[in-house]
Amino acid sequence: MLYLKKATAIINHRLMPGGSLVDVKTFIENTIEDDAINVTVTGSEASKVSSING
Repeated sequence: MLYLKKATAIINHRLMPGGSLVDVKTFIENTIEDDAINVTVTGSEASKVSSING
């Protein structure tokens, strides 16, 4: 029988203003619900919303 030692997934998330990378990581971990899976999040925080006044 073959057992996987490592698997990798790349998931693209868009952050809403006020959201953070910690929020994304927490969402993924809560969705997976498996402590044996290590979630690593990379990227940059959401940029600020531009003013409509220029």
